Amino acid sequence: MSMLSKSGRGLVLCGLVVALLPVLMGCGSRPAAIVNGTKITEAELNKRLRDANGKQVLGNLIETQIIRDAFTEANLQVTKEDTDQAIAESFGSMDAFRQKAAQAGINPEDFIKEALEPRIMLEKLATHSLTVTDAELQDFYKKNKDKYDVSEKVTIRQCVVPDKATADKVTAALKGGADFPAVVKQYSTDPGTRETGGLISDIDISGVRPPLTDVLKDLKEDAYAEPLQLGGEYLIVKLEKRQSAEKRTFEQVKTQVQRDNLRAKLTPEAIMTLRNKLRGEAKINVVAPEFQSLNEEFRPTQIPEFGGGAPGGTPGSAPPAPVTPPPSSP
Repeated sequence: MSMLSKSGRGLVLCGLVVALLPVLMGCGSRPAAIVNGTKITEAELNKRLRDANGKQVLGNLIETQIIRDAFTEANLQVTKEDTDQAIAESFGSMDAFRQKAAQAGINPEDFIKEALEPRIMLEKLATHSLTVTDAELQDFYKKNKDKYDVSEKVTIRQCVVPDKATADKVTAALKGGADFPAVVKQYSTDPGTRETGGLISDIDISGVRPPLTDVLKDLKEDAYAEPLQLGGEYLIVKLEKRQSAEKRTFEQVKTQVQRDNLRAKLTPEAIMTLRNKLRGEAKINVVAPEFQSLNEEFRPTQIPEFGGGAPGGTPGSAPPAPVTPPPSSP
């Protein structure tokens, strides 16, 4: 089971915004906005945010703290390799991740801490006691060998313009020595890449459609191509970097194979069982009056054991609370 689904390569950061609301909130009578001379204060904004999302945010914070405490008690660690792989699985590379985070206006380190780390921790808690043999890992690698091969990738800058006349202006400016990112910010109509100077990192070239495929295959690093018409727009592309395809051996990817093999043993039910167990062991006291219902949602329930003796049965695991955990990819 992948920690973050591959469909999540499109950055799903909106959930993180909710998770970070306490950080984003200001305080007092400072204006958050001024409309025709009338202030909308930070206090007004904070109240609306708290009313709309406070319960969900507090539930997320409680859930995350439960996981962090259990992780610390188990003497486990989240390594740079753990976060790098999670990012690579979801976004292709660290560069692509940072680019998408910048486009969404979210701090990458905050996303890693608030969204990725708790998911990695929960997964490690669920698998750290499992053991696998080297023979089992070798067999897993052979069955999934293609997954560990690296395909050819390119990092480009693009300038998207609406017509040939503008494309000719861009080309003339570049031939005159203009900086490509500066030209992009002046002329490009693509809002997703204009502010980053047209940068798109680590594109799998096998997924690019003609005629752009042919352009990228022949383009040299630091060179740009003549305008290419795609539908009703024109595209000027500069190649920043090319990464050649590579077949990786078992020894090169053994750590990743071990991690993937352990994940494959997990099921959603196993993860939910672990979460419920951690909730049942945690001591939680929600103090804020308006969020008292969270005390019930995080309180362990008594589940009668079929055939048990004493009334009320034995303590069971708490049902999943209807709060959203730190965001994962869809």
